[in-house]
Amino acid sequence: MILFYAQTSPYVKKVLSVAIEVGLGTEIECVDVDTSVETPALRQANPLSRIPTLVDGDVAVYDSPVICDYLCRKAGNVSLRPQDPDAQLRDARLQALADGVMDSTRAVRQERMRSPEKQVASVIERQVLAVSHALDVLDAEAAALDGVVTIGTLAAGSALDYVDFRLGDLNWRDTRPALAAWYAAFTQRPSMQHTALRDAQTGPAAFLAWRAAQGK
Repeated sequence: MILFYAQTSPYVKKVLSVAIEVGLGTEIECVDVDTSVETPALRQANPLSRIPTLVDGDVAVYDSPVICDYLCRKAGNVSLRPQDPDAQLRDARLQALADGVMDSTRAVRQERMRSPEKQVASVIERQVLAVSHALDVLDAEAAALDGVVTIGTLAAGSALDYVDFRLGDLNWRDTRPALAAWYAAFTQRPSMQHTALRDAQTGPAAFLAWRAAQGK
């Protein structure tokens, strides 16, 4: 399998953490692409030319929630995908919330990369507010996440890693002790460690180092 990726994408981190959890991590070859320029191979696989995009033989899969579901199905793994309908809904909602945190964090990052005179303070404030409210919800629900390893919790862990990576000034742990405790424990999982965004080797680079250690 080939995964088109960008080094610091939290969506890629989520996908790779799922791949490790279901035992398919060593079967994924990462291809780094710059989405600001045209990449024919990526465009052929995904008409939107976005990452992450997974190519498995003649099958192309894109959008991180779909890729995560595909990897679970390919591995025959049901543990990351709750079978009870109510649990499925809760986990899908959790993943959507985590992906929203990634979206808003990325939006803040993009706005802050503009020259100071072109930055729009209201855009940054709105997106930071979205992240803050989402983290409040996660903090309130942290007790229910203990001991749970699903696509949703892997997404939540990936989102928090990205917040630390891009919005370190948010200091979210100061007012969310339950979430901070959950995250501290959850990040000890190998799937989180080998995809960490905060290290000098970020995201896929950390994954590639792990993959090489497996002899792949």
